[in-house]
Amino acid sequence: MMNYKINTWIQSGEQAKEISSKGYELLRAGNQSYSGQTIGYILYCHYIKGDSFNVINRENKSMPANIIKGILTGTYSPKTFNAFMELADAEPETLEAIYSDVKEGENIG
Repeated sequence: MMNYKINTWIQSGEQAKEISSKGYELLRAGNQSYSGQTIGYILYCHYIKGDSFNVINRENKSMPANIIKGILTGTYSPKTFNAFMELADAEPETLEAIYSDVKEGENIG
């Protein structure tokens, strides 16, 4: 008989953070080029942490500036933008759970 441990890290055995269904909706959103997690992190840096476009552009050198502008205005991936804004209004603690462990300058995507 198999003993499945749901929401548990395999190597450390620690309990993983639970994320709401809206959080998973944000992470699954996105488009062909960038995941919902990457787009959501850029939105998190701008709208929650207060980073400017210039700071975000400097930290994400692999992403073109016009795409970052589109992400911040909601024109690049409207589904991801709307999911992020909905989550920021309804469950800001979920955004903190998803993105608070990301270190400065760490590439999320």
